[in-house]
Order: sequence, then structure tokens, then C-alpha cells
Amino acid sequence: MMRPYANHAWFALCPRANVYIENRLPDLALIREFTDQIVLGTDSLASNHSLSILEEMKAIQFNCPEISTEELLRWSSRNAAELLGKGNELGKIEAGMRPGLVQIGNVEKVSKKLTKSSFAKQICA
Repeated sequence: MMRPYANHAWFALCPRANVYIENRLPDLALIREFTDQIVLGTDSLASNHSLSILEEMKAIQFNCPEISTEELLRWSSRNAAELLGKGNELGKIEAGMRPGLVQIGNVEKVSKKLTKSSFAKQICA
């Protein structure tokens, strides 16, 4: 159930930092019930082994397989652009936009789920 005040709140998730600090992920089901205004981050190298959004996506999907790769991509692209006030120029592949493009390889062919060997390669800045 979406609540009217939810459009004013954003949740920035750094899942691997949560695991590092608290040994658990936040209650993603509850957050997703509250809002779809979710973005992904990496925190810092003080609580993470790398600053990879793909690794953050993997951490979520391996622990919460009900969250699709499509939803995770939205959190890390369109939603992030919207949060930063850049939704009119970044975050979407449309005429007039300037998205950066990243190819994600080694994804399960049928389910489109990420795998341990999934990798990201920047193809357009």
C-alpha cells in the first residue's frame, strides 16, 4: 500500500555496508511496501570491499530473489537520477537524454537474475 507522504521520502540502501556493520540487510519487503523511491549506494571503503553498484545489486538479489534485476536497475539508474534532480537528462534511454550505459554480462538467460560471475562494463559515459 503506497502512502501519500511516501513521495517525499527516499531510501538510500547500501546493502553490503549493512551486512558488514549489522550482519543483515534492512527489511526490504517493508521498504518496498512503503515506497518505490529507493536508490542504491555503496557507503565507503570503510564498510565495504569495493564501490560497485553491481555488487550491491547482487547482495540484494541473492538474499531477496523476489526482487527482479529490472527493479534493481531502476533503483540504481532512473531513481538515482530523480533523487539528484537529474531525471530530465539522466537515468533513462530516450531521445534527448544523456544516460551512461553499462553492460551487465553473465546474467541467467531465462530469469534475467544476476549470478556470482555477473560483471559490469561501461560502454558509454
